[in-house]
Amino acid sequence: MHRPIFGHSFAVLVAPILLSVLAFRFLNKKKNNAARNAADADNGAPGSLTAPTDTDFGGSSSSPTGNCYEVFLSFRGSDTRNGFTDHLYHGLVDAGIDTFRDDDELCQGQGIRPVLMDAITNSKVLIPIFSESYGTSSWCLDELVQILERKNNNGQI
Repeated sequence: MHRPIFGHSFAVLVAPILLSVLAFRFLNKKKNNAARNAADADNGAPGSLTAPTDTDFGGSSSSPTGNCYEVFLSFRGSDTRNGFTDHLYHGLVDAGIDTFRDDDELCQGQGIRPVLMDAITNSKVLIPIFSESYGTSSWCLDELVQILERKNNNGQI
C-alpha cells in the first residue's frame, strides 16, 4: 500500500517537537521538586520526607508512586502504528522515557482490556494520538474515556 509522503514528513516534524516538550516538562518538574525539597529541608519542614505525588515526573518507573510508565500512547494501530506513533515511541524510548505501546507491552494470552486500563491508570503522561479511524474504534474510545477520567480526577497530563 502506498503511504502518503506528507504523513511521514509530518510525523518526522512533530515527533521531535513533542519529545522536546515532554523532556522540558520532565526536567522542569524535576528541578522544581529538587528546589522545593531543598527549601523544605532548610526550613525543617516535614514535607521533605513525603513521597512524590502521582504527577511528579522524577524517579524511575519503579518509583514509590506506583507509576509503571512515564508515557502511555493511545492510538489506532492501523492508522499510525508504522508511521507517526512508531517515530514518537522510538524518540521517547531513545530519550530514556519509559513508554507503553500496546503492541510491545501486551503478552499473548493476557486480557487486553485490563492490561490497557491498568497501564493508563499507572502512567504519568497520557497521549491520545488522534487519527482518521481513532473514533471508530471502541478500544480507542474506551482508552480516551479512561484518559479523560484520570485527567479530571487526578490532574494527570
